[in-house]
Amino acid sequence: MKVSKYALVLLLMALVAGCTPTPMPPDSQGSSLDTGSIDVNIRDAEIYAETYRVDLEEATRRLALQDEIGGLNAILLENEPETFAGLWLEHTPEFRVFARFTKNGERTLRNYTKGGSLEGLVEVVPAEISLVELQEELSTTSSALEKLSFNVVASLNVITNRVEVYVTDVDWFEKQLSQAGISLPEHTIMVLQPGTGAIKVDSCSQQPVAGIAFPRQKPVEGMRVSMAAELIGLLHVEAGCLQVDSIYGDGSVVPIWPAEYSLQETEGVVQVLDENLRVVARVGEEVYMAGGFGSQDAAAKCEPQEASLSCSGPYWVVGDTVRLNLNQDSDLFALDLITADQHTAIFIRSTPEMQAAYADDQLLVGQLVLWPPQRCPRVTSESGLRDFMPIWPPSYSMLFEEGALVVLNEAGNEVGREGEQIILSGKDIPTEWEHEEYQQLRRTLPGDCHGSYWVVGEGQ
Repeated sequence: MKVSKYALVLLLMALVAGCTPTPMPPDSQGSSLDTGSIDVNIRDAEIYAETYRVDLEEATRRLALQDEIGGLNAILLENEPETFAGLWLEHTPEFRVFARFTKNGERTLRNYTKGGSLEGLVEVVPAEISLVELQEELSTTSSALEKLSFNVVASLNVITNRVEVYVTDVDWFEKQLSQAGISLPEHTIMVLQPGTGAIKVDSCSQQPVAGIAFPRQKPVEGMRVSMAAELIGLLHVEAGCLQVDSIYGDGSVVPIWPAEYSLQETEGVVQVLDENLRVVARVGEEVYMAGGFGSQDAAAKCEPQEASLSCSGPYWVVGDTVRLNLNQDSDLFALDLITADQHTAIFIRSTPEMQAAYADDQLLVGQLVLWPPQRCPRVTSESGLRDFMPIWPPSYSMLFEEGALVVLNEAGNEVGREGEQIILSGKDIPTEWEHEEYQQLRRTLPGDCHGSYWVVGEGQ
């Protein structure tokens, strides 16, 4: 296995995830309050206070300390590389900072915190080896794991002062190490990671659709790490190779699919199935996928060599998300692709159930716009601080008239025209991670139709 940059994550955990305040949605607005030399956004403080159940004053104090804690981590790593082994934060049950040292931790730390706001806040924890040594051990471990025929993640954990390798079956993994002649370094440990491991996946199984190459990635053992860039395009076959033509005009790429994926032909339609045998892509239709550019090395090498290895790049290493981009089976919306001359737009209409759930008790005043290369029209608020993607009533329609987008109501009357002011009754769907409808729309709407979302009422 070659542990390439997209398969290998370096979890230094110098500041553990959760130290950074929860990011605000793009449309969130908030003023700042000055806490000494550091500005803290009030909205950030409110989110932190709600998350960790503290008052606003305490939330503000903690957020203001974060830059200083990060600065302390950086200067200790630079000035004390032989003894410093990293630091991390805990937010519950109380706010604490920990710093690891191999020796003389209390005395070393005092030199950097005495008289400052971090004095007395940072607790020293002993360590066996320094962070620099752990980084070297991570590099050694990663190089050794390249001998395996599957991808496995090695990471550095400051809290445990260890390099960790994540596996689903310790006994099986140890046998693979033995067969490959690999001995893990002293401070590298195996960590059990629930899930489907490499033992159950065969990237070199026979391809079920004759004449079409289907390159797949090496199996993944334990933790899956993948790139999260966005690709939207038309899936088609060219000279026996599956390709995706970007809707943005960026050219074609050859996807290298996850090892668990498969290809099948049903009633003349070639389809890609995920590990649960759900159709996530069809030849001749648009596909949305996460991932990123990579090399042919990402594909499993099979004997005899598959035709898939003859497909020339550029290559796209497919990530965790793959789905049909123009979803016609949603319970929340209906979708139409409107084209005229050189213009293309996606018209999203709500279902009657969504209309009933979001009564038209609010007003949105703004300008109807269509921003290429996105294809979903949006309404920018008068203030310019927010914009929404309207989800129109079921009876509405849309067309292009002299190159401008026009929306019509059930009676055929014009409701809005591109570039002009529009007034819409309705209600927004909260842009909140835990909001069910928001998540459903985010996961199933076309990839170029991002929220925030506004469900338009019938009474226009």
